[in-house]
Amino acid sequence: YTKSHDTFQMERFLPRDHPLYRPETDSGIDPFQGKVSYPIFGGGTHVCLGKAFAQLELRVLATRMLKHYRVEVRNPKKSYFPVNGWNVEFKLTKRKDL
Repeated sequence: YTKSHDTFQMERFLPRDHPLYRPETDSGIDPFQGKVSYPIFGGGTHVCLGKAFAQLELRVLATRMLKHYRVEVRNPKKSYFPVNGWNVEFKLTKRKDL
């Protein structure tokens, strides 16, 4: 993979859109692999019995929030430290048309 495989280089694990990414240090590992599942519920044979119910409740909450509030994005900027993700703030305004 890399010439110096016996030393730790953080750059090996950066996503391709990160400002510090260099193609010569790419490890071939996808840093977003496995991020689709929410780890708090566990997995496999030991998955939480209330997982489906909790996810349903979150969908109901999101639907009610969108029905009763107008959502505005305040600062859509991408953050790279400590983890790669989005640092977004939302502004909720109660709808008057309901």
